[in-house]
Amino acid sequence: MQVGASVSSQPISDYFLGDHRRLEIVFQQVLAAVEGDDRACLSPAWSDFELGLLTHMRAEEAYLLPALLESSPRDARAIVTEHQHIRSRLLDLGAAVDLHTLRFETARGFIDELRAHARREDAILYRRGDELLEPAVLDAILLGLGPSVVEVVGRAAE
Repeated sequence: MQVGASVSSQPISDYFLGDHRRLEIVFQQVLAAVEGDDRACLSPAWSDFELGLLTHMRAEEAYLLPALLESSPRDARAIVTEHQHIRSRLLDLGAAVDLHTLRFETARGFIDELRAHARREDAILYRRGDELLEPAVLDAILLGLGPSVVEVVGRAAE
């Protein structure tokens, strides 16, 4: 599936939820590497996850949060605060990956936090984005999220 007019007919939320699924898969690789003490796999899996999560949050902040800020400033500020917390945790966990001290329970706790955050975003941010943003904005969002998200959503739609 290519980014284009046919893609814009899908709700914006489909792409962000597809990216959540993609990030979940990558994080499962991180967990497997931590559990198996596989240092060779852990670092690249963590790097892929970290880059993907940061890209995901930047896309939300650039395209979805401004619309939410106008309609529901309190909800928007809460999500920004959560993003700040997530970035802080990413730094801490990334340091633990580099030092080979990341514990399975710590990594699993982080993914639980991310899942709760994703549920809030789905209920508040993505649905509001579907309501408030023009479909033409989708192409810019997809460029920000990257081609892997288009592939994940395309496979889910088939």
